[in-house]
Amino acid sequence: MKKAAGILIASVILGWCPAVQAGDANGDFARKIAGRGTIQIRGWARLRGELMIFDSTASRDGKVSFPHCISGVFTNQAAIDLSFFDGKLVQVTGQIFKYDDLKLEDSPLLPRKTLAGSIVPNFCFGSNVLLIESLELSPQSPTP
Repeated sequence: MKKAAGILIASVILGWCPAVQAGDANGDFARKIAGRGTIQIRGWARLRGELMIFDSTASRDGKVSFPHCISGVFTNQAAIDLSFFDGKLVQVTGQIFKYDDLKLEDSPLLPRKTLAGSIVPNFCFGSNVLLIESLELSPQSPTP
Protein backbone atom coordinates (compact mmCIF):
# COMPACT_ATOMS: atom_id res chain seq x y z
CA MET A 1 0.00 0.00 0.00
CA LYS A 2 2.85 2.38 0.87
CA LYS A 3 4.54 1.59 -2.45
CA ALA A 4 1.35 2.36 -4.38
CA ALA A 5 0.91 5.65 -2.49
CA GLY A 6 4.53 6.57 -3.23
CA ILE A 7 4.06 5.89 -6.93
CA LEU A 8 0.85 7.96 -6.95
CA ILE A 9 2.57 10.89 -5.23
CA ALA A 10 5.54 10.69 -7.61
CA SER A 11 3.16 10.62 -10.58
CA VAL A 12 1.33 13.70 -9.34
CA ILE A 13 4.58 15.58 -8.72
CA LEU A 14 6.02 14.64 -12.10
CA GLY A 15 2.77 15.46 -13.84
CA TRP A 16 2.87 18.99 -12.44
CA CYS A 17 6.55 19.57 -13.11
CA PRO A 18 6.99 21.59 -16.33
CA ALA A 19 10.43 20.09 -16.92
CA VAL A 20 9.03 16.62 -17.56
CA GLN A 21 5.65 17.16 -19.20
CA ALA A 22 4.84 14.65 -21.91
CA GLY A 23 4.05 17.43 -24.39
CA ASP A 24 7.72 18.45 -24.69
CA ALA A 25 8.10 18.32 -28.48
CA ASN A 26 11.91 18.39 -28.38
CA GLY A 27 12.22 15.60 -25.78
CA ASP A 28 15.11 17.12 -23.86
CA PHE A 29 14.35 20.83 -24.43
CA ALA A 30 13.47 21.43 -20.76
CA ARG A 31 16.56 19.57 -19.55
CA LYS A 32 18.81 21.60 -21.83
CA ILE A 33 17.45 25.01 -20.83
CA ALA A 34 17.73 24.09 -17.14
CA GLY A 35 21.39 23.10 -17.51
CA ARG A 36 24.68 24.94 -17.82
CA GLY A 37 27.27 25.64 -20.49
CA THR A 38 26.75 25.79 -24.23
CA ILE A 39 23.56 24.29 -25.61
CA GLN A 40 21.95 23.76 -28.99
CA ILE A 41 18.17 23.71 -29.14
CA ARG A 42 15.46 23.74 -31.78
CA GLY A 43 12.29 25.64 -31.09
CA TRP A 44 9.73 28.20 -32.15
CA ALA A 45 10.87 31.84 -32.01
CA ARG A 46 8.94 34.82 -30.72
CA LEU A 47 10.51 38.29 -30.81
CA ARG A 48 9.40 40.69 -28.08
CA GLY A 49 12.46 42.80 -27.20
CA GLU A 50 14.32 39.55 -26.72
CA LEU A 51 14.15 36.31 -28.64
CA MET A 52 12.05 33.75 -26.79
CA ILE A 53 12.52 30.14 -27.89
CA PHE A 54 9.61 27.76 -27.19
CA ASP A 55 9.58 23.97 -27.38
CA SER A 56 6.31 23.85 -29.35
CA THR A 57 3.75 26.03 -31.09
CA ALA A 58 1.35 25.26 -28.22
CA SER A 59 3.85 26.76 -25.77
CA ARG A 60 4.54 29.71 -28.07
CA ASP A 61 0.83 30.42 -28.46
CA GLY A 62 0.09 30.19 -24.72
CA LYS A 63 -2.04 27.05 -24.98
CA VAL A 64 -0.26 25.12 -22.20
CA SER A 65 -0.10 25.76 -18.46
CA PHE A 66 3.68 25.47 -18.19
CA PRO A 67 5.30 26.56 -21.46
CA HIS A 68 8.88 25.47 -22.02
CA CYS A 69 10.67 28.64 -23.02
CA ILE A 70 14.03 30.36 -22.68
CA SER A 71 14.77 34.05 -23.18
CA GLY A 72 17.77 34.80 -25.35
CA VAL A 73 19.76 37.78 -26.58
CA PHE A 74 22.70 38.41 -28.87
CA THR A 75 25.66 40.57 -27.89
CA ASN A 76 24.53 44.21 -28.43
CA GLN A 77 21.19 42.98 -29.74
CA ALA A 78 19.66 46.45 -30.23
CA ALA A 79 21.66 46.76 -33.47
CA ILE A 80 20.34 43.47 -34.93
CA ASP A 81 17.08 43.02 -36.87
CA LEU A 82 15.69 39.62 -35.90
CA SER A 83 12.15 40.13 -37.24
CA PHE A 84 12.72 37.55 -40.00
CA PHE A 85 12.86 34.78 -37.34
CA ASP A 86 9.67 35.79 -35.48
CA GLY A 87 7.20 32.87 -35.46
CA LYS A 88 9.54 30.47 -37.24
CA LEU A 89 11.18 27.18 -36.31
CA VAL A 90 14.83 27.88 -35.50
CA GLN A 91 18.04 26.18 -34.44
CA VAL A 92 19.87 28.13 -31.71
CA THR A 93 23.30 27.69 -30.16
CA GLY A 94 24.28 29.69 -27.12
CA GLN A 95 25.68 29.93 -23.62
CA ILE A 96 23.42 29.51 -20.57
CA PHE A 97 23.57 32.16 -17.81
CA LYS A 98 21.66 32.29 -14.53
CA TYR A 99 19.29 35.26 -14.72
CA ASP A 100 19.79 36.15 -11.05
CA ASP A 101 23.56 36.46 -11.63
CA LEU A 102 23.26 39.05 -14.42
CA LYS A 103 24.41 42.61 -13.75
CA LEU A 104 22.01 45.50 -13.48
CA GLU A 105 22.18 48.23 -16.09
CA ASP A 106 24.64 50.99 -15.10
CA SER A 107 22.20 53.90 -14.80
CA PRO A 108 18.66 52.73 -15.38
CA LEU A 109 15.44 54.57 -14.71
CA LEU A 110 14.11 51.16 -13.74
CA PRO A 111 16.45 48.33 -12.71
CA ARG A 112 17.06 46.06 -15.71
CA LYS A 113 19.36 43.05 -16.12
CA THR A 114 21.95 43.08 -18.90
CA LEU A 115 24.03 40.45 -20.66
CA ALA A 116 26.78 41.25 -23.20
CA GLY A 117 25.46 44.77 -23.82
CA SER A 118 21.82 43.71 -24.22
CA ILE A 119 18.82 44.21 -21.95
CA VAL A 120 17.29 40.88 -20.85
CA PRO A 121 13.60 41.33 -19.91
CA ASN A 122 13.28 37.54 -19.34
CA PHE A 123 9.67 37.31 -20.49
CA CYS A 124 9.99 33.51 -20.18
CA PHE A 125 10.50 34.00 -16.41
CA GLY A 126 13.10 31.23 -16.38
CA SER A 127 15.98 30.88 -13.97
CA ASN A 128 18.33 30.72 -16.98
CA VAL A 129 18.73 32.90 -20.06
CA LEU A 130 20.67 32.34 -23.26
CA LEU A 131 23.45 34.41 -24.84
CA ILE A 132 22.86 33.47 -28.47
CA GLU A 133 25.93 32.64 -30.54
CA SER A 134 24.17 31.41 -33.69
CA LEU A 135 20.61 31.41 -35.01
CA GLU A 136 19.29 29.84 -38.20
CA LEU A 137 16.06 28.50 -39.60
CA SER A 138 15.61 24.84 -38.75
CA PRO A 139 15.74 22.56 -41.79
CA GLN A 140 13.05 20.21 -40.45
CA SER A 141 9.51 20.94 -39.41
CA PRO A 142 8.32 18.75 -36.54
CA THR A 143 4.65 18.39 -35.77
CA PRO A 144 3.82 21.57 -33.79
